[in-house]
Amino acid sequence: MRPRFVLPLLLLAACRDEPSRRPAAQAPIAAGPPQSEFPLAPGKEPWAEAEKRMPRFEQYPARDTFTGTPAPVKLESARAREFRTMLRQGAAKGPNFAGHYTVVEWGCGSPCHAYAIVDARTGRVAYMADEPAALGVGHRLDSEMLVVDPPGFWREAYGVNAPDVLTARAYYYRWDGERLVLLDSLPVGRGAGGP
Repeated sequence: MRPRFVLPLLLLAACRDEPSRRPAAQAPIAAGPPQSEFPLAPGKEPWAEAEKRMPRFEQYPARDTFTGTPAPVKLESARAREFRTMLRQGAAKGPNFAGHYTVVEWGCGSPCHAYAIVDARTGRVAYMADEPAALGVGHRLDSEMLVVDPPGFWREAYGVNAPDVLTARAYYYRWDGERLVLLDSLPVGRGAGGP
């Protein structure tokens, strides 16, 4: 055995024999309570009961539906021009929100989903989000409600256990034709609404 390996071996043997000499292990830093070794069943997440009280798409029906060919996107702002390709490609697919609007989404990192709302009748970029969504937005053609980071998206991304992110929230909005009006929000991080 070479001499340079003797000292590390002696130290290793000394630490093994006397546990009190070992440096204390640092506990991992967690954003929330420790995860159970048994995963939560779907629908039993800490936020599941609160989710039942959240607004529903059916409560905010779209007033009318557009079925024609979408108008070309009007790139009237610097931000719209910056994302012109994403806006044009998304808007060309036609309305998917609030009767005659198209929610256009594109990735902006991980996790990051930028989104905008384009009027399919006029081509006007009616809204561009200042704050991106973490996981995406939920919307329907027949409803004026839009949900940023819906609980179902969190479940899909992280499984049946709530994520370790205590700041994780779902935001429920109603589109009034000009802006998104906050209806409610739901914390979905581990420990949210839990015991």
